[in-house]
Amino acid sequence: MQLSGTKQDWSKIYALIQLLSKGTIENTDIQKIIRKDESREIVYHISSDIIHIKQGEEYVQISRQACKDFSSFLFSAIQKSNEKEFIIPEAETMLHTLRYNQFYSISSDKRDFTISLSDSTHIPIMVKSRIPYYKLLPANRAANIKYDILNIKFSNPEANKINRIDNLDTRLYEIKRLGGKLKYTTTENKIFLYNLSIIDLHLPKLLSEITRLFYITKTCSIKKLIEEIKHINPYKIKEELISQYQFYEYKTIQFLLSLIDGMKPSKIYKGYGNSLSQLFVQPDGSIALFHNSDKKYLGSFLLDNAYLSIPDCESYRFGFIEKENNQWYIKLNLEIFI
Repeated sequence: MQLSGTKQDWSKIYALIQLLSKGTIENTDIQKIIRKDESREIVYHISSDIIHIKQGEEYVQISRQACKDFSSFLFSAIQKSNEKEFIIPEAETMLHTLRYNQFYSISSDKRDFTISLSDSTHIPIMVKSRIPYYKLLPANRAANIKYDILNIKFSNPEANKINRIDNLDTRLYEIKRLGGKLKYTTTENKIFLYNLSIIDLHLPKLLSEITRLFYITKTCSIKKLIEEIKHINPYKIKEELISQYQFYEYKTIQFLLSLIDGMKPSKIYKGYGNSLSQLFVQPDGSIALFHNSDKKYLGSFLLDNAYLSIPDCESYRFGFIEKENNQWYIKLNLEIFI
């Protein structure tokens, strides 16, 4: 049966084949790679020219050069596809040789495979694809953030007139033109609020300010938005904390790390996630390893590369003027990707 998968799925195979063909990672030789499927464990032993593949009593081998050639083809196929899910018929023979017959992980910790190095280090890996990007925070109605609209009182006909405007930017502009200002109140979903509060008690307010500025300025880079927030200083903290301690950068990095660890807006998060190292397939086809033990390196990478986008208003029910307890408000939402 031919495998059909997303770019994220196919990138898992690409990462595996890249490692098999190179035989090293971070200038250290890879001794073997171990992965599991529904039937049993598959072990890929790497020698100078050959990959020795063992699954139970079955044994096959393939040259590292063949893996290298196929990885180039596979990367191109992943890049070119415009489908959400797709089949790559030319990959069938290679997948059979590699004993690769499913995309999803059966490991309890969701690892895709384990790398065993020549120095006896074992690295459990979760693969994430940045072809063309990886969604840290996918669109989710639970991530809606509520803002009271201050300094203006709408009549019901006025609110309905603004809500009939097709474009969200124009609706927000009309609120601003009439003198309205947005003030954060809460998140739509209590679980998301509590998840953010577990990371930092004031993180909901910081995320709401990042979101508000994003809609106003159209600046997509989180790093650039944080520079603006440092001037606004919504926490009203001392300059020393901002400049010397990089207070706002640190708080934002903790949020991004929680997302990479698996925090979701609608699922209770207790402040810890998976213990896996992250292997990113980069847009240029290279692979980058971030060890779970080195949060500083991963955090800097996330802050440098995290961008925002606006989901569909109708699908996630935000971006329209609403009224509750005689107070007009609007909900905003965002996606975060790297």
